[in-house]
Amino acid sequence: MQSTTTRQAPTASLPQRSMNPPDLPDPLFNLPPEVIPDPQPFIALCGLDFVHNATHRTIWECFASNRGADRLPILYQIVPADHEYPVSKIKKSYEYGTVPGGILKKNWIRKHMLEVPALVVLFADLEWDDPAFAEKKIACSSKIATVRASLAGRSTRIALVLVQSRPHTFAPGEPSPDSEKVNGLCNSCELTLKQVFFLPNNDQLMGYVIRLETALSEMVQQYYLNESKRVRGHRDAVMRMASQNLSLLVRHQFKIGYFNEFRQDKQTSLKHYQQAYLNLQQIRQDGGFEVKTVAMIIMYRICRLSFRLACPVDAISNFRKHLEVFRVYKGPLDLAYQHEAWLFRQNYIFGVIFDEAIQSGLSAIPSENPGVYFTKAADHMKLRQKNCLQFPPQQLSFVPTPPVDGEFYGQLILSVPSNSTEVPIAVYLQNCERAVNHTGWMIYLLNTAIAQFRKHRCNRTALMLFNRIGDEYSVIGAYDKAQALFSQGLVEYRKSKWSVIFSRE
Repeated sequence: MQSTTTRQAPTASLPQRSMNPPDLPDPLFNLPPEVIPDPQPFIALCGLDFVHNATHRTIWECFASNRGADRLPILYQIVPADHEYPVSKIKKSYEYGTVPGGILKKNWIRKHMLEVPALVVLFADLEWDDPAFAEKKIACSSKIATVRASLAGRSTRIALVLVQSRPHTFAPGEPSPDSEKVNGLCNSCELTLKQVFFLPNNDQLMGYVIRLETALSEMVQQYYLNESKRVRGHRDAVMRMASQNLSLLVRHQFKIGYFNEFRQDKQTSLKHYQQAYLNLQQIRQDGGFEVKTVAMIIMYRICRLSFRLACPVDAISNFRKHLEVFRVYKGPLDLAYQHEAWLFRQNYIFGVIFDEAIQSGLSAIPSENPGVYFTKAADHMKLRQKNCLQFPPQQLSFVPTPPVDGEFYGQLILSVPSNSTEVPIAVYLQNCERAVNHTGWMIYLLNTAIAQFRKHRCNRTALMLFNRIGDEYSVIGAYDKAQALFSQGLVEYRKSKWSVIFSRE
């Protein structure tokens, strides 16, 4: 009995990337996975029979494979012609002062990265001398109409690509013998000539695909430009209101910046992100979880773009100001550990993107390298642990699960069983905090910092951190590991003639 395997058309998905180590979960202030990667224009391809048609499979592989630095950054996905896209919502009027329920919607980035394409491309096998040309033309127009109906209310563009094994060639300036058929096809599908392309299926297929990709990219660029203009109109309407809604201003500025990132216009994106951050600072919430979460997301995009634009000084300066602005947002005393968790997360994220910039060619100096920020992250994790140990244990009748974002980033939803008595929010969150492996996190951060300091030849600083890791192992009773770590610095201490190695605090 022979076994068969079924090919399935690949689908677009976000890279499975998290800022947390796999064995150290942490429920507080995680950077959403959809925020981490850089935006790439999304193009949906339909009409390709990836499973049964070898030619179509080869075309798809030309689009999807070998996407190095020399190729345009585009995300492709194969979809059926009758694919259901997210329904376009009725646009709200800002004339009467709409009050939003939050700042940044959780599903907006994912929707525009993976669900709402900038361009839908329909592929059709159609030769000019095909005896059934009239019937196939009707089939093309029917599929285009189906795609157009499924995109109702959206400005997504549509293109038609004719896959041909026998394309007609003619001298420059000579009228095409198929011009009448081309015009008839355009009229039937309600497309312009600029929306119809021809893809010869021959030995130079890869070259033709790259040329086609360039043409499609121009259509995509215009789509995202129009989207940013549309959101800019909403922003201007909010700014004309008597009492400006700061949450809407932050949301619109962020969206404009993100649409410009799709266009690879980093300078314009950075400008709008910075304006969104300034608007966010005017929202006064003492220790507000939502404000801190949104500030973290916006500052991540600002620092990442600054490094990409080869402006590391600006990235470091913006990050330091970011910490100074929100350092006073401490929140209530029974949730003080959340403030330390936020400070830990900011330093950890900045250390990660700083290291990525160095791996991409940025030069760092010993006094300003990612290890500095990983060490600060460990410091705040230590303070977070101390705050956690201060509140008295209060057992719950159920095992609490970490809270998750609701409709908006930073608006937490608690999962409380229906048969349980009313639980104070602070007690619920404190029980979730006790499940965090603070010591494991500190050891991980200090080890990461040591690797950075060694890379940048700060060996004495690395030795100091070995002692800190030894202290953490001592706290949990792993004395053999602690002794081994303390011993690593003895040779250096003797060379430096330190008379006292250990001291009591």
